[in-house]
Amino acid sequence: MRVRTTGCHHMAFVTNNMDETVKFYNELLGFDLKLGAAFNDNQEMASTAGAPGASFRQSTARFPGTAVPFTLIEFKNAQRKELSGRTQDPGTTVLQLIVRDVTALTAKLKAAGVPIVTTGGVPVQVAPGLKIAIVKDPNNMLLELVERAARVQQQRPPCACVPHATPLQAVVPGFFLPLLTSTAAM
Repeated sequence: MRVRTTGCHHMAFVTNNMDETVKFYNELLGFDLKLGAAFNDNQEMASTAGAPGASFRQSTARFPGTAVPFTLIEFKNAQRKELSGRTQDPGTTVLQLIVRDVTALTAKLKAAGVPIVTTGGVPVQVAPGLKIAIVKDPNNMLLELVERAARVQQQRPPCACVPHATPLQAVVPGFFLPLLTSTAAM
């Protein structure tokens, strides 16, 4: 019997300030995150995360337009270190989100004080029918906002989201979704 991964349970990201992060994703990006109200003292889970003695709370939603669960986690009573990677730094997470109007969304985020990473502060046309901008969320996680021409979107199923370490890697929409949501043994 060959042992290997059979699916993705969910994607989780650690946040510095849950209230601020939930507000960012809900109000600026259209998510529907449910704010985790209370901290949990489950020490089995804290130990699993390598943070014995810590408490944590979670806020959850699904990535818009997908069935992929998205979880934010905030820890307390644990030593924490804020990270701030650049797109070219090994180990940096870049969350790719498909958007309808990357130019309008980038302008909205810029007006709200969100750091725009893309040189010039505006989306870049990287190929015919493909515009991209990279921004930072309140936790310094990089978000790659991708707009594809309507013709391309109609020909392919919507992509969930793809965390990756190469910010301009070509990603075929729909290719990763079955890998992320499949629970059947392969």
